[in-house]
Amino acid sequence: MKVTLNQLIKEFEAIADAYQGYSVINSYWWGSFYDAINRDAVEYPLMVATIQPGNLDVNRVRVTIAITLADKYNEGNFDDINNIHSDLLRISSDIRALMRTKRWKSLVDVEQNIPVEPFINKGSDLTAGWVARITFNIDDYRNFCAAPLKDYDYDNPVSVDPGILCDPATYTVINSLGTELISGEIESGAASEITIDNGSAVLKDSAGVLISTTPTTAEATVNITAPDGSVNVQKSDATLIAAVPVKSNGSANYPVADSNVSNSNDTYSVNVKATEALELPDVQHTDSDGSPVTLPGMTAMVCTPCAAQSVNYNVVKTAQTTSYRTGDDGDLEDGHLTSWLVLEANNPYGNTTRFLNELGTAVFASGIAIDWSTNNPVNQRVLGYKITVLSTASWNSQIDACVALSIGGFATGWKMVNVKELFNLTNWEVTGSRLNYAPFNIATDIILWTSTTRIIATNAAIRFFTGIGHTDGNQDKAASNPTMACRYFTYAELGL
Repeated sequence: MKVTLNQLIKEFEAIADAYQGYSVINSYWWGSFYDAINRDAVEYPLMVATIQPGNLDVNRVRVTIAITLADKYNEGNFDDINNIHSDLLRISSDIRALMRTKRWKSLVDVEQNIPVEPFINKGSDLTAGWVARITFNIDDYRNFCAAPLKDYDYDNPVSVDPGILCDPATYTVINSLGTELISGEIESGAASEITIDNGSAVLKDSAGVLISTTPTTAEATVNITAPDGSVNVQKSDATLIAAVPVKSNGSANYPVADSNVSNSNDTYSVNVKATEALELPDVQHTDSDGSPVTLPGMTAMVCTPCAAQSVNYNVVKTAQTTSYRTGDDGDLEDGHLTSWLVLEANNPYGNTTRFLNELGTAVFASGIAIDWSTNNPVNQRVLGYKITVLSTASWNSQIDACVALSIGGFATGWKMVNVKELFNLTNWEVTGSRLNYAPFNIATDIILWTSTTRIIATNAAIRFFTGIGHTDGNQDKAASNPTMACRYFTYAELGL
């Protein structure tokens, strides 16, 4: 023979030793896999070489060696098993590549088709890995001269008494199910040792999906622990509600929680059992003409158009509430408004606040204050002001500056206030400045230009004194004063 079995054993041991230098394979065993894992203090990953049945051809010896690569995993951790199968399959491929190197070609002919089979073993150690069955064809042209024979005459024929020899016998080995495992002939009077291939126990779920494959020796018993499963309870959008563990061949009950359905302000709330349907109750509406309208839930209502509304054009209160005698302004408090900052009726946002920003809230970060005392629901317009004054300039320059304003996304329509629009903001109850209240908070006495020209001296314009709240027309338009800007806003611009 070109190479002996012992030389092959040493070559595989050399491969294992080379891998140990990099902790890829930490121990090596020649023999049975079960003997290997039942030793004390086995170091993993483990490489086991096991001789398999072979055959002798005319000029060739055919030998199969099973290379088992195994590593330990933690019970129930399927990620460990997947990682072991991935890593050790790569090592199996590397060993196959070694079989094609010059070193191995000088020793033996290796069949290129190498069957590999994954396994999961729950024996003394929980192990998983791969079994690669490598077949070697060893050239042997020396016939019976490979081992010396003493005093054996193989040149002269032997005379045999025909009455003594019987025809060869045939044999068949079957398993308990009657399946034939191996068959052959045996010469009369001869003895034969038959090796039955190891088997494997395959564990599958009810859908036929492989769970594990465990090698087992012929006629041996192997215990396989089927892993527990889990059931994911999910919503219809695949959001996980719970993961329920289920023992192998067991069952589990999981109560799915009921749902609570409510509207945005919780005036309607109902408990709905899991998987059951909910029929929303009808909703009772009141139309704009006062008539009741019943509609199914989530149905839009189209109201009867309102008749045109009348507009109260009464002058605004002066805000003076201190009375100095019966019948004076502080006593009568005539004019529309409940109080200086409170409307007599709701604005379109459903409250009685006089000054709001362009979004309907009382936060004036944009610098715009809408005065809902000027609301005209027929024309759907309302007056708004820039809450801070423009710096000192001539009358003509102030008009131009107001027209050029762009505030809060409103880039057109701005103008300098006229005397009436400024008087609309005049509070006669505060001290220091008639505009010393939120959101304007002009605390000091200043003189403001208005866009109103003095009719008897058109080179002059009406000025407003915030301190005492009066006007005059005694200053030429070329003089410099601060001013305020305003703009009329439509409902559509305000999103109403």
